[in-house]
Amino acid sequence: MPAPLSTQPFWKEEPDFSPSAQKTFHNLTGLIAIYRFIFAFLIYGSVFFLFYFFSPILAGVWLLLILLLYSLGYSSRRRRKLALRSIADTQQRAHDSTGASLIGSAVHVAGHPGLEREQKVVIALASPNLALYSYESDQPIVVIPLQKITAVQTVVYDDERVPHVDVVDSSAQAIQLVIQYGKQEVACLFRRMKRVRPVDWYHAIQKARIQGNNDAG
Repeated sequence: MPAPLSTQPFWKEEPDFSPSAQKTFHNLTGLIAIYRFIFAFLIYGSVFFLFYFFSPILAGVWLLLILLLYSLGYSSRRRRKLALRSIADTQQRAHDSTGASLIGSAVHVAGHPGLEREQKVVIALASPNLALYSYESDQPIVVIPLQKITAVQTVVYDDERVPHVDVVDSSAQAIQLVIQYGKQEVACLFRRMKRVRPVDWYHAIQKARIQGNNDAG
């Protein structure tokens, strides 16, 4: 029986590159691995026969060393594969438990009074709310009603690191939410968004806001 969600971390971080980059990375490493295997087979085989020519015992030691190195490499790859599977399972449990249509991680740069500066959070869009979680608990630390979000902006930084929020761009590195907080508006910035790109968050939040307003009307 699976352990209760409360006994496990709510979220685990995925590798620090996008799904498309990850696919490219796997394709390249797979191709490199094939050529590396062929090259290693030729080199190790030549050394083995050279050692065998002088001493079968030395050749046997060489063969055992190669097998040991291969076993260590296989074990390392298997641990990495299991770790990636664990991350995927944890993220899927978080998605299922929140009932979110979209979920991903980010860093809250600053702005929201209920969050710390540079705090890692998990963002879950479960209409009519946008909920923010820590990595440890399945209880939200902040719940933002979509109707309280007065503006959603993608943030693009130019070469001088000057932010631009006046355009919607797929290359955006961050997203800014303007929220009605009590009697005033606050702007909070999120960057280093993983699993979901800033432009995809922008589209999903805007779509959910419009749908909510139509339903209310």
